[in-house]
Amino acid sequence: MRKIGLHGVPAGEPVRRSFWTVRDGAITSATDHRRELNRCTCWLVTSTAVWSLCELPIELLLSQTYSDGIACIVSKSLWMALIFRVLSRSRAAWLVYEFLCALSVTAIVFNLPTEYRTFSIGFYFSLVEYVLKTAAFLSPILSYKRPVSGAKQVDGLTR
Repeated sequence: MRKIGLHGVPAGEPVRRSFWTVRDGAITSATDHRRELNRCTCWLVTSTAVWSLCELPIELLLSQTYSDGIACIVSKSLWMALIFRVLSRSRAAWLVYEFLCALSVTAIVFNLPTEYRTFSIGFYFSLVEYVLKTAAFLSPILSYKRPVSGAKQVDGLTR
């Protein structure tokens, strides 16, 4: 009778690589490698983080209650953690970042006219955030390069 080793594979036989792999302590898909970010995208993601930190003191001053201030600090901390994961080229973090940018842009654009009438400084803060998050959301689309028709594929590379 054959002994069964780790992962249900008979002892002495190599374990086949499955669809899932463990990299840096996290389980990831073997086919879903880390996303490459170009320099402009990295700059835009970093600028949304810096702008978020610039807004924090004003948001804390304008918070009505103690719990509002704590919620603001927690949300900024989570945003920074997400941006750190995006800059470490995590595909899942990039998708969450894109979704949150789109959601934020949608919320901001409908509130801009009201902010302009009631709180002009807040309007300019929101406008800068809107421009940065829109640019970060659109940067993968704008940096996409279509392959040239008639180009030859050599070793998986377009030449």
